[in-house]
Amino acid sequence: MNAAGLGTRRNDEEAIRWYRKATAKGYAPAQSNLAFMYSQGRGVSLDGGEAVRWHRKAAAQNYAPAEYKLALLYFEGDVIPQNFPEAMRWFHKAAEHGSAAAENQISSAYRFGRGVPQSDAEAEKWYRAAAGHGLQEARHNLEVLRSGWLPSARTSFSEPPALFSEAAGVRTDSAGPDTPK
Repeated sequence: MNAAGLGTRRNDEEAIRWYRKATAKGYAPAQSNLAFMYSQGRGVSLDGGEAVRWHRKAAAQNYAPAEYKLALLYFEGDVIPQNFPEAMRWFHKAAEHGSAAAENQISSAYRFGRGVPQSDAEAEKWYRAAAGHGLQEARHNLEVLRSGWLPSARTSFSEPPALFSEAAGVRTDSAGPDTPK
C-alpha cells in the first residue's frame, strides 16, 4: 500500500520496511516486490544484482510473477546484462506456473527471433496459450500475426493487407491506395 500510495501517501522507504519484514518470513510476493524496488531504485539504491537475488528467492518458491519479472530483467538488459537464453528459461518457468504474460513474451520472442530462432508457428502456439488464459494483448497479437500486417524478422513492410485497408475504408485496387470508397 505504501509503494502504490493506496490509502496513504506513497512512501517507498516505508514500503521497503514492510517488504523486509515479510521477506524475513519468506513471503514470495514481498521478495518480488522488494526486487522490483531495487530494479527501479525506489526507496533503495538502484541495484540489478539485488533485484535478481530477490526475484530468484521468490522464483525458488515457483512464484510466477517473480519468474516473469526476472525474465524481463534478463530480456531487457537495463539493470543487468542482457541474456536472452536466461530470459527465455525464466519466461518458460513463469509460463509453466500459469503466467499468460510470460506466454505472450515467449510468443513475441519467436515472432521476431529475439533469443530464439524466428518461428511464426511457435509464436502462434504461444499466443494461443496466452489468449486462452484470457490475455487480451495476446488475442490482439494473434490476430496481427494471422493478418500478416506486422512483419516478422524475416519479412519487410509493404502494402497493408486487404483486411486492414478494408477496415480503414481505403481502396487498394486499380484506383490506387488511399482512395476512399
